[in-house]
Amino acid sequence: MIEQYADQIRTHQAEFAKLENPMRFVIKSTDKDTPLTTIPREFNDCFITLVTKSDALRRSDLVTDLVHDRFLEDVKANSLDIR
Repeated sequence: MIEQYADQIRTHQAEFAKLENPMRFVIKSTDKDTPLTTIPREFNDCFITLVTKSDALRRSDLVTDLVHDRFLEDVKANSLDIR
């Protein structure tokens, strides 16, 4: 899911974003600001764990390398609100 967009994210043609109501994560195009793919809501907890590296057994350098610091801080700040 993430891997197919990794090169676009690395070259800043795409980025991770968080949408509200209901909260979900997407990979969106930076030039058109349109979602390329939505990460299924059932993966929210896993995605937050990967991005924030909050679980030592679930560290992901792939995701961390692709995530902007601002997005990382936003995810950390909202990680307790996952339903």
